[in-house]
Amino acid sequence: DTATAATSGISIYRGDGVDQASLIFDDADDTWDLTNHLTVAGELSGLDGKLKLGSSGQLDIDFDGSHTRITHDAATDSSMIFKNADGATIQFNMGSDKGIEINKDGNVELYYDNSKKIETTSAGATVTGTLTATLTGDVTGDLTGNADTATALATARDIHGVSFDGSANIDLTEVIQ
Repeated sequence: DTATAATSGISIYRGDGVDQASLIFDDADDTWDLTNHLTVAGELSGLDGKLKLGSSGQLDIDFDGSHTRITHDAATDSSMIFKNADGATIQFNMGSDKGIEINKDGNVELYYDNSKKIETTSAGATVTGTLTATLTGDVTGDLTGNADTATALATARDIHGVSFDGSANIDLTEVIQ
């Protein structure tokens, strides 16, 4: 294999003289363009600024010494999947506002306008503020609070022998003497 220097870059050839890869400097925007594959054994260091990947730089990776920022071009219809093996927290922020915080083997927090609204716990979830839901089917478990739109009890109860279903007041003056 050989490498030859050209006026605008480096071309790497296989033993048969076929162009394997090229690293070309673009004078127009002071960038290097790499064709084919790049494999790095060890570290890729000395990068000042950001590492951009994709044909139009859709994926942007930046590390400032403390925080890693990964920016993905939202104009493309694809997903970003994050994996964190060491158990550190993963956060998704919108500008300076927190959006989602995920803690390994722990809670997940959802924020609205930088204010925590939902947090998962070992027992379920905690909601801060008002929760509005449209439900179909049965609701099981304990519910607390007031039923704003209830018109009657599902099963009427007797109070001092007078049937009460909650749809109207009852008069107990004659019953209690």
